[in-house]
Formats: sequence, structure tokens, C-alpha cells
Amino acid sequence: AQEARLSTNGRQVVAWQKAGDGVELSVVDASTGRRLWQRPFAKEARSMIIEDEEIAVFDGTGRFSILQIANGAARLEADLGKIEDLENIHVFRSTDRYVLLTAKPAAAAGRRVQMFNNFNKTMMVNGPAWGFHRETGKTLWAAQVEHQQIELNQPENLPVLFFSALRFKLQNGG
Repeated sequence: AQEARLSTNGRQVVAWQKAGDGVELSVVDASTGRRLWQRPFAKEARSMIIEDEEIAVFDGTGRFSILQIANGAARLEADLGKIEDLENIHVFRSTDRYVLLTAKPAAAAGRRVQMFNNFNKTMMVNGPAWGFHRETGKTLWAAQVEHQQIELNQPENLPVLFFSALRFKLQNGG
């Protein structure tokens, strides 16, 4: 099985590796080759690095975790329920909160969603979203966000997120 590097932080390499029916997240010391920690996840897991300090993982069973890269310790763990056909996640981190956004295929019959401003880093959001308290891990809110685009370079520590998308309703089959 071939490893895929997600990130490096100094001598630490964050990697995914196929493991049986799932994947394994691990951190390896590049200078010694020694595995510092590892954790298994379902094969449907989606992840992202948060500011080179943490990694967020939403696995196929509905388990959401934010782990410290340095030692693998969980900063947050929550069972959010399974999301079918999860394509992507993004986590915004502020001084006191995490916001998790999810993306599923845009399957709205008769609708086309057009992304614009693709010169900046954006993501389609189509699925559940949650807010968590950063210190306690408590769920602060949950919402359904459908067929929106979000600019990933949002101003930090604002109590709002800015979404945008153009939606067209197809008429007469086209």
C-alpha cells in the first residue's frame, strides 16, 4: 500500500495509508522513520489540515474528530451521524470555535448551481454544518446548507460566514 502525504510540519509527516477495509492516519518522524502515532478510520473518511497544528477527520460512520498533529490527542470528538456520499469537508477555526462544513453531490433535480469567482480558494457547500466550542467540544449549533459556495479565506473571528452561489432553475428539459 502506498502512503499519501497530507502535510509536513518540521520533521513530522502526516500521511494516509490504506489499512484493510479502511485508512490509517499517521504521523511519522521523517528523520528516523518512526511512527509517532496512528489512528484508523473508515475508507470514506474525509480530512483537512487546520493551520498545520490539527487535522479534522469526518469518517464514513459519522464520527468527527479534530486531532493534534504533534501527539494525536483529540481536541474534539463528536458523533454527527452518517452523511451519504460525503465528498469534502472544511473546518474554520477561530479563537473560541470550530465550524464544520460538508459537501455532498449537488443532486437537486432540475437545478444547476454555478460557482463564480473561481480565482480565489472556494468550496461548494451542500450538506450539514455544525459549530463547536473550541475548548469544550460542545455542539453550539447545526444547520443545513444547500447549494452554496464559500470563500475559504474568510475574515477571522467574525460571528458570520459569507456564502454565495447563483442558482438556475432549468425549464423544459434544458
